[in-house]
Amino acid sequence: MRLLYSLMPPVSQDRREQAKAALSSALPGADISFDNEGDLLSVGTPYGMMPDDVSRTVTALFADHGVTVAEVRREADGRPGTSYAPYATHAPAQKGRTVRFSTFIVSLVAAVLAAVLLTFGGTTVFWMALGRFLPAQTLGTTGENREDYAGKISLIDEIFEKYSLYDTDGNLLLDEMLKAYAAASGDDYAAYYTGQELQKMMDRFNGKMVGIGVSYVRNDSPRGFMITDVMPNTPAAAAGLEPGDVIVAVQNGEETAVRCSDSGYDALAGAMAGEAGSTVFVTVNRTLHGGAEQTFPVTRAEITFVSVIGRVSTNDSTVGIVRITEFDTSTPVQFKATVADLQSRGCTSFVFDLRNNPGGDLKPLMAMAAYFLKENDTVYTERHKDGSTDTYVVKPASYDDGYYNDCSIKAEEIGQYRDLKFSVLVNENTASAAELFTAVVRDYELAAVVGETTFGKGILQSVFDLSEYGYSGGLKLTVGYYDPPCGVNYHKKGITPDEQVALTGGTDPALVNLLTEAEDAQLRRAIQYAK
Repeated sequence: MRLLYSLMPPVSQDRREQAKAALSSALPGADISFDNEGDLLSVGTPYGMMPDDVSRTVTALFADHGVTVAEVRREADGRPGTSYAPYATHAPAQKGRTVRFSTFIVSLVAAVLAAVLLTFGGTTVFWMALGRFLPAQTLGTTGENREDYAGKISLIDEIFEKYSLYDTDGNLLLDEMLKAYAAASGDDYAAYYTGQELQKMMDRFNGKMVGIGVSYVRNDSPRGFMITDVMPNTPAAAAGLEPGDVIVAVQNGEETAVRCSDSGYDALAGAMAGEAGSTVFVTVNRTLHGGAEQTFPVTRAEITFVSVIGRVSTNDSTVGIVRITEFDTSTPVQFKATVADLQSRGCTSFVFDLRNNPGGDLKPLMAMAAYFLKENDTVYTERHKDGSTDTYVVKPASYDDGYYNDCSIKAEEIGQYRDLKFSVLVNENTASAAELFTAVVRDYELAAVVGETTFGKGILQSVFDLSEYGYSGGLKLTVGYYDPPCGVNYHKKGITPDEQVALTGGTDPALVNLLTEAEDAQLRRAIQYAK
């Protein structure tokens, strides 16, 4: 087993031989080497000695000389007796603090950027080896007069530990610090997730979650959150909640009710969250039923998110309306099932309604695009910080990882809808992967695009999963651009429809699905183009 450590500050050239001698004496038979800068140490463990014992010895020896050591990773080196499970952090317990800021930050910077990438949020999910990164001495990648941030954080931590009247929760402090780091990065899409938050996000993009089964948007009068969708066969549907109801308060058991007039999305989402089988009391203003308030007890359950909703046009029974609310891993299967159902009901042309679709994952987008394209057709090209590019084309794909199974593409599915008559309906809230689908339709001249200019998000986010290195949580940040088949990126520009059609009567675009077909000018025009 070979152990790699980051060192802060780096060990100077004249002290490295002394350090090697001291380590060799303490760890007989160990293979010890430094990198050229002296901030990365490699130790091949002696036969018969456990890695944790080696790490304790290395940490103690360097601590005596004022050098902070953080283990970066463990690698099997092929020698007999060196097969160990991936390492987990073993930090000594401290009263009131579960982890040291300085140790965490040094090892985080060195390790996380070499982690496996798990990507969500209007981009893709992929695996990538990032190579070797050394600990950063200063915070960030640009700027003048940058400070030694690891040392500064360590100093603040020491002051709190020595002088603060109150005990501090190290995990809580770290979580809040890393959330602030992401928020201050200048990347509008950057975010740090705790382990629990990361798992919820993964479940959400897999179309699985515990909840009541509603989507909602902020509403001003009455103040609260208007329900825009109630998914079928969910607790909300069973309880009697309806689109148009405005959530004004949420209460869990004996807890104080969360009043939506005083709360944001996060507070409402937190109040709505809970264990399967537990009950939440949702008070709504029934705006479509006279405006009276009514409280509904709703029993939470694990639900499958419905991202594709189909119906037959009320004015033309040959047209199917297919609303795609996002691109999650179950979207391709739901899309095929919805189109097949509408075809069985006599529909021969379709409107694919992507209004208010914020995007999602690019693997389901690849499957969706494959249904309309030919093998080897380009779907998109990624452009990265280092100038490299990756082009993704239509190919058969098979996934059996339990996560992307529904995104598999069979050879016979490629181009199965190429001759389908349809139009695409978009608005200013159509973003990311939904825009890319729109761009594919436009660039290959498959159908007309109707509505308003789209949001304009042509950048790629990745979520770094820290669990590979013994840390919980994940870090999301923007890592590149993705260009449509034509090669012209639409970031901050959006995609202009073939025909621009505005909603009438000042209707809020977020509430278009509450309009009747007679009230929805955009939908009526899209139906004409579909035929």
